Amino acid sequence: MKATTPKCARIQTSNPIDQVKTLPFNRYSWLTTHNSFAMLGTKSLMITGSNIIFGTNQMDGITAQLNVA
Repeated sequence: MKATTPKCARIQTSNPIDQVKTLPFNRYSWLTTHNSFAMLGTKSLMITGSNIIFGTNQMDGITAQLNVA
């Protein structure tokens, strides 16, 4: 079997806002936070299911963040 040389594909990055400018603000799914693990009133996803005891930093879920009034 003949060994192949690894190929490197280079792409130009793009700004998503430059690609799609016609959607309302609350339709961009990537404009959400990633730290919902510290959401108020949630329990740990670990085996214990205990209450989260550190400070909360997320008051809304992703759906609520996208529902801009």
